[in-house]
Amino acid sequence: MLSKRLSIIYSFIDEGSSVVDVGCDHGYLLIELAKNNKSTNLLGVENKLGPFSTLNKNIKLNKLDGKINTSLSDGISNVDSSFDTLVIAGMGSDNIVGIIERNKDKLSLFNTIIIDSHTETEKIRRYFVKKYYKISNEKIIKDNKIVYEIIKFVKGKANYSDLEFKYGPIILNNKNDGEFKEIYNERVQYLTKKLENATNEKFKNNLDKINEANNSTATAVGSSEASSNTESALKNLEGMGELILGVIGIGLLFVVVGLLAKWIDFAGIAMFAGILLVFVIALTGVFILASKLMEPGSGVIEGMESYMTLVAVAAVILIVGGLVMKFIDVSSLFAFAITLSIFLVMVLAPFI
Repeated sequence: MLSKRLSIIYSFIDEGSSVVDVGCDHGYLLIELAKNNKSTNLLGVENKLGPFSTLNKNIKLNKLDGKINTSLSDGISNVDSSFDTLVIAGMGSDNIVGIIERNKDKLSLFNTIIIDSHTETEKIRRYFVKKYYKISNEKIIKDNKIVYEIIKFVKGKANYSDLEFKYGPIILNNKNDGEFKEIYNERVQYLTKKLENATNEKFKNNLDKINEANNSTATAVGSSEASSNTESALKNLEGMGELILGVIGIGLLFVVVGLLAKWIDFAGIAMFAGILLVFVIALTGVFILASKLMEPGSGVIEGMESYMTLVAVAAVILIVGGLVMKFIDVSSLFAFAITLSIFLVMVLAPFI
């Protein structure tokens, strides 16, 4: 018996179609299609030997050797023109897009594409719409506590709003569906809890919007929009924290360097290091010259020349830096920098 997720995919496949299932794993979908004679031309694709062996074993156990073909290959690279339906399920959006991009010339073979992406379904919708496919069916479900969005594309052109790309045009049209409401209400409640300790006014405003949407039963779209606002607020919160930590970190670095500058002659150290590197360059040059005379065209020599260039650049930076520090009060400069950093943290934090 198929899982809830695979049952939806099965229902999206047209009667009598020729199906390629990429990443078919144990082959349960293909086996069900073959048993019910819903599709007579079936191909299961796996790119790893372990799952491929399991797939063939399951086909034999169900006595379907002559009804399901298998291929140990990458994506749709070995698919021919006898197939009109492509199923890619159980992968992330990057893997799905990569499968298509590696074999762009094969995409036109398929009149129907059924996708079950575990990440970034908005990205998947936008990608296939740009490839001149439109959404003919889609479903959002929860199976074993995991949320899945299954989308069926067919050849054709269509225009969608940003909201439709994000949540799915057909899913939004079925917003009164109990499962849709349950899934998005849970998402809203989860994001609400993450904002309970927020103190910034901007975050409080977003929290109020979430509570209003969560308490309203008129539409589930309100919950969806509140969820989007919450995600944006969380990103702002994370950005504020990163900025403050970054400024504090830089400030502490300035304090340490400023204190060290009181007792350490950085200028002298830098100049000494630069002069030492010049000496290294000279020795390296002698080595390169001698090696070229003995073994012209050596790859080692090319590497040494690149190394010598890097050392030369480092030497120039150290010598110039040392000369500059001779005329600058480094400790005072870093003391000013830490004062400025503290001021920025105090002024910017309440407004971010």
